Amino acid sequence: MPGAIAIHVNGEMDMRGVYCALVCADILNLLDGSEKANQLTRGMGDFIATCQTYEGGISCAPYGEAHGGYTFCGLAAAMLLKEESKLNLDRLLDWLTQR
Repeated sequence: MPGAIAIHVNGEMDMRGVYCALVCADILNLLDGSEKANQLTRGMGDFIATCQTYEGGISCAPYGEAHGGYTFCGLAAAMLLKEESKLNLDRLLDWLTQR
């Protein structure tokens, strides 16, 4: 899946991997717009957006069920990428307030 990151070798590719990779890159100041940063982040915003469910929450992978932990990871990752506008924030807010 373009934009997804594997949790470990031959492991599942989901929102946790995206979030963890971005947090590490941010701590190491690697999200500076360089070509290496672009290689790491290419497609991540679109991957996150495809994981948003019709209800508004975010799932681990496309077509999954929204979950609070994955929603945190997805929203935080989108904010690190400065691509939160790719999410339907109104639906996300509705989903969050119903929890």
